[in-house]
Amino acid sequence: MRTGRALSIAVAAVAVAAGTVAIAPSAQAAGSGNCQLYDACYYYNSNESGAFYGFSRATAITTERFGGGGKGQGMLVKNDAAYVLNRNGFTLRVDYNSSNRCAYACQHIPAWTGTNLNSTLKNNNAAHVWVGNWSS
Repeated sequence: MRTGRALSIAVAAVAVAAGTVAIAPSAQAAGSGNCQLYDACYYYNSNESGAFYGFSRATAITTERFGGGGKGQGMLVKNDAAYVLNRNGFTLRVDYNSSNRCAYACQHIPAWTGTNLNSTLKNNNAAHVWVGNWSS
């Protein structure tokens, strides 16, 4: 009886682990053409239009390219975005420089909102970071 129960628990643990492995890649897939919950979604054009790219973590923007079709498809996200949608519960800060320091210019985008980048950051975006407290 003990061996049968232990075997059942082991099989269940393997099944759960296998399910987690199978699910994790899609949950992490916030790349070109994807804009998922909790992402910072950059759009090539103003007013949430054109090609887009979703970032799932704070980062300096380097070689990522817009996807999802539309104007801007294949263009670099760095220094080419006009609109950012914050699909996260934290305020998103978009920075002019890659250092994430807001040394020259930055723009704060409240949780769960989107906006056109201001005239300093439009086509001059280099990094972003989530700041502040969670807002539901």
